[in-house]
Amino acid sequence: QAIHLDPARADFHNNLGVLQRVAGQDEAAEAEFWRAIALDAKHFRAYNNLGMLHAARDDIKSAVQYYCQSITLRPEHPDSHKLLGLAYYSTGQLAEAAEVFRQWLEKQPDDPTARHMYAACSGRDIPARAGDDFIVETFDQFAESFEEQLQQRLRYQAPQLIVDALRPYLPAPERQFDVLDVGCGTGLCGPLIAPWATNLVGVDLSVGMLHKAEGKGCYQRLYRIELTDFLQKPEQASGYDIVLSADTLCYFGPLADVCRATHQALRENGLFAFSVENAGDQAPAGHRLNPNGRYAHSEPYLRTCLADAGFQVLAILHAELRTEGGCPVDGLVTVAQAL
Repeated sequence: QAIHLDPARADFHNNLGVLQRVAGQDEAAEAEFWRAIALDAKHFRAYNNLGMLHAARDDIKSAVQYYCQSITLRPEHPDSHKLLGLAYYSTGQLAEAAEVFRQWLEKQPDDPTARHMYAACSGRDIPARAGDDFIVETFDQFAESFEEQLQQRLRYQAPQLIVDALRPYLPAPERQFDVLDVGCGTGLCGPLIAPWATNLVGVDLSVGMLHKAEGKGCYQRLYRIELTDFLQKPEQASGYDIVLSADTLCYFGPLADVCRATHQALRENGLFAFSVENAGDQAPAGHRLNPNGRYAHSEPYLRTCLADAGFQVLAILHAELRTEGGCPVDGLVTVAQAL
């Protein structure tokens, strides 16, 4: 209707193309993006959207060309830099990806995504964990489409894998335990662990994610706070029978502090279950920051951290957590007991 009233508005055609792309009407979407460009040759968003369309088709070469065109038209806009960097990363061109993020960081030195992804792709100035501002920016933007993207496109399985790994060490569910879900996100673990929970508490940094978790209707309390800060508050984080964390510790490098704080939050014989990405033998320090912006950990490192914190390892299972770029992401699903 808007296009009927004003057919010369490039934004209208671009917006229609976005909706068509989401609906899977790729050819119609591409036609609308080109109509937007025909009406406004400097419409950088239409070039960005063409890049995303071609990236989804695994036509990375074309995607890179469109992202570059978008940056040329609007060099200060972060979306194009981010997408171009990720396109280079996805094809293994890490030096090119690092240079894109470096240029973005040079223009916007306070941008948390530029800072974190430059460290991830260049290996320079690697932080001990992803910054709170990076987590908030990433997941607030991602909240609306998070579950659809992970479960449908990336075959995300971490919450189910964690609860399945816990199951042999739990009695029949009678809503009998106090449970803490750290890094709860949209609450995908909530309905799975709820049959065992008399009290289920969720913690996350992203307001958008917490709103989604609230909608699950199974959390008694939700807190917006960094998980280590929460675990170190004994008035809130103590007396739990189970602490679980799905796909959250992949934003931490060293895990010693998290393990110690989790141990303090658990009752005697309490269970700690979590997933991390598997570094195999490629992390001499036990952990490394991957170019995708997430950390990976080795099995010996997990065993050492847990033992030093006062845990007995019950199980470390190798599992496929999700896919990325069409390839499986190898993970370690761990269950430990507080001694």
